[in-house]
Amino acid sequence: MGTKVVFLLIVALIFEANNKAYADKVDNDDLIGKWCSRTEKKELCVKLIEADPRKELKSSPNGFCEIVRDKAVKDYVATHSRIPAILKRTTDPFVRRCLIGECSEGYIQAIDNLKSLDFSVISRETYSNLAASVAYGYSNPWFCEHCFKEGPPGLSIPPELASDNRNLENAPGIIADIVNLMVCGTIAAC
Repeated sequence: MGTKVVFLLIVALIFEANNKAYADKVDNDDLIGKWCSRTEKKELCVKLIEADPRKELKSSPNGFCEIVRDKAVKDYVATHSRIPAILKRTTDPFVRRCLIGECSEGYIQAIDNLKSLDFSVISRETYSNLAASVAYGYSNPWFCEHCFKEGPPGLSIPPELASDNRNLENAPGIIADIVNLMVCGTIAAC
């Protein structure tokens, strides 16, 4: 008789643990959906947050910002790592200046800015610093592309940077939307 009771207790504990894990996942999915549905990049927001393995960050908008920030840093690092190969292929001084100055230096600054963002407390007091740092990360790809547009006719940003630059704006945009929602109640800056 005692063995059956122990067995039933173990089964009940396992069942309870599975139900709690399922409920936590459903609650987190609902929270992620609730916040991401209000951003401009709804599907990408959900995809980035759900793909991250860090469960503890999926229970608050602050954690969502951290997840998306970390993804943005990885993307900027990957884009920056393409520059040396492009530099090896060109001797054009204007292209080299854009790659080394506006693009490379800009990506490094954006990486540093994004890494320095602290999402543990998002409030009116921290809002302007967060918004400025996120905006810098968001605008950096534009500066790189703008440098090439100022060059001789027919000159364009290398294709591998152009395609990356289109994606680099996404994560900072999602972060800005979430921060604005937390502080301003809307995705528009306050």
